[in-house]
Amino acid sequence: MEAGKLTAIASTQNLVRLNCPWSIPSRFRRKRMKTLLELCEGKQKILDVGGTPEFWSLLPVPMNRITLLNPEERYYMNYRVMKADGRDMAILRDGEYDLVVSHSTIEHVGTPKDQKRMADEIRRVGRTYYVQSPHYDILVEPHFWIPLFQLMPRSMRIWILANVPTFAYQHRVPIETATAFVDSVRLIPPWEFTDLFPDAEIVTERFCGLPYSQIAIKR
Repeated sequence: MEAGKLTAIASTQNLVRLNCPWSIPSRFRRKRMKTLLELCEGKQKILDVGGTPEFWSLLPVPMNRITLLNPEERYYMNYRVMKADGRDMAILRDGEYDLVVSHSTIEHVGTPKDQKRMADEIRRVGRTYYVQSPHYDILVEPHFWIPLFQLMPRSMRIWILANVPTFAYQHRVPIETATAFVDSVRLIPPWEFTDLFPDAEIVTERFCGLPYSQIAIKR
């Protein structure tokens, strides 16, 4: 492939990469930090369900206040880490944390029933919370970067990943891999998101006037 085409592809990819400071996701994340910083003020115990140190590196919050919860065994230097499933946090008491944060995680936990279990656990464990997830009506699906991919039938989504090089993967993948990719993400319709967090303020982020992300905030 010509060098010019490779450069153009790389530049386009940077628009959607979180680790690129001027990308669309990075710009939205920086805006969210202002709200999160306000929520974190005075909070001594903060739980991040599905979180990573990279996310918190954008906030001047002392690391010893933050616990990162993940279902896999992980170690992050200077952070408290808890191995648990966000859908079942029975090891934690009701209202044990001042603030529970979950960023771009709830869309990955499985079925609507799984997502409700996680939402219920967040509401139970946290006295306040902040939960963000991509909006169901987003124009370009943010995990696969295919326009309106989330609205297509499951069989069509699997077929596309298995047979057509896409912006996200740029090559075909085996049918088993395509199926796993598709089933790993379920964007939540806005009416369901509101039902999951009935005691929260629901904020809709928009890009060029179109829905981009939805956030449930309980102060």
